[in-house]
Amino acid sequence: MHEINLIHYTKLTERLPVIEKQFKDSIFTLKIINQCDKEDLTKEELKIFDTDYLSKGEISCFMKHVKVYEKLVENHKENFAIVIEDDISIEKNFDKKLLTLLNKLPSDFDFVFFGASKLDMHIPLFKRRPLKRMYKKINTPTDWGGNGMSKTTDSYVVSKKGAKNILDRIAKSKILDDALDFWLNQSARELSLNGYWYEPTITKYNDQFESNLATQYNNVESKN
Repeated sequence: MHEINLIHYTKLTERLPVIEKQFKDSIFTLKIINQCDKEDLTKEELKIFDTDYLSKGEISCFMKHVKVYEKLVENHKENFAIVIEDDISIEKNFDKKLLTLLNKLPSDFDFVFFGASKLDMHIPLFKRRPLKRMYKKINTPTDWGGNGMSKTTDSYVVSKKGAKNILDRIAKSKILDDALDFWLNQSARELSLNGYWYEPTITKYNDQFESNLATQYNNVESKN
């Protein structure tokens, strides 16, 4: 059975037991991505980011996702990776719903976003069709769906070719100057990536946690 990559900052100790409890009886296993905590970022990693604009928390989160992409590209057995962040809650019958999603992955997909996000973004009801679950998202901003392909990066599936395209763009970039979700939208427009939104969504934001990276991660830092 597939692993789910869990993006986790180790100092936010209250989050891990909450998410692990939700997956206690799941057929999916959690693989905790705890590399690249902001305290552990190297000069080599930091130098490719605009540190005047991005907080170390935002850079850390970006790099944790990058680690998933790197491992996916190196893995000869898997063609995609499932990624969630540690501030989400899973919906009822999550396993069944995720299996259905995986069986419906489009042949051309780069990213499929399956969470509602903190902003509770969805394909509008008037655009939905009976029994249809997968909706291709245009790469330009819409008044109902954010700044482009992505919502946030809290719940998605990325294909191997999508991961490789992102890594290639990072390698060619002089500087990374935006948080990952916005940077993915830039990438989608530049590379013509194929992004999809899945409806109904199968995760939601867990409002018991504060997820603003610019404050949450930095608040932890200020206590040290």
